[in-house]
Amino acid sequence: MKKVIAFALAAMSFLSANAGNQRATGMTMVDGFKLGVGIGAPGWSNNADHRAVMPMLTVDGAVGLASGFINTSKFGNNGGIDLGFQYGICGYNDLWWERHAPAGMNVNCGLMEHLIVVRSAFHFQFLKKLDTYMGFDGGVALSIPTGDDYYDPCANHHAYRKDAWENHVNGVFGMYAGGTWYFNDAIGAGIEWEGDWLDHATPGISAKFQFRF
Repeated sequence: MKKVIAFALAAMSFLSANAGNQRATGMTMVDGFKLGVGIGAPGWSNNADHRAVMPMLTVDGAVGLASGFINTSKFGNNGGIDLGFQYGICGYNDLWWERHAPAGMNVNCGLMEHLIVVRSAFHFQFLKKLDTYMGFDGGVALSIPTGDDYYDPCANHHAYRKDAWENHVNGVFGMYAGGTWYFNDAIGAGIEWEGDWLDHATPGISAKFQFRF
């Protein structure tokens, strides 16, 4: 998490130092297809029942639906809308089972969370190389057990193999916002914040690389 915050501060310093005469003269970064990869803070990092064992890794893609439909005097024909997807994966230790297991029982229970959402955002370019955006996403978070066994206090105090624990599917709905600085027409890097109002499974802050095709 500290490395993600440090990256965000460095990115903002870079953008401020290069803002100069880079004012946008129109929307250019939404058109076409974009593919992104990211590394972010685990969605359940503040959950007392789960301890992350890895950062959340994401892959996302989006295609531009419309661009340049807002005519401004300072930023040209600006504004854009895209539609895309995001897949994320993160691993956790399930602390709830450890706390509720009988004394002396060795419990090894983990979770792999798979995040699958559809997303759409509104984009605006204040600077020629800076794409800023905000949008909404929705989908599912699939939690799959990975440990050797777990303890169920509601099932006659017995331990069961992980394949006896059914997978959990939770709904995801939230919003996201961020900015991407493009070094050229094809490659960019930026920061994204993402919040989930239902399951809190999405990454909080992510560092992302974007590739335009």
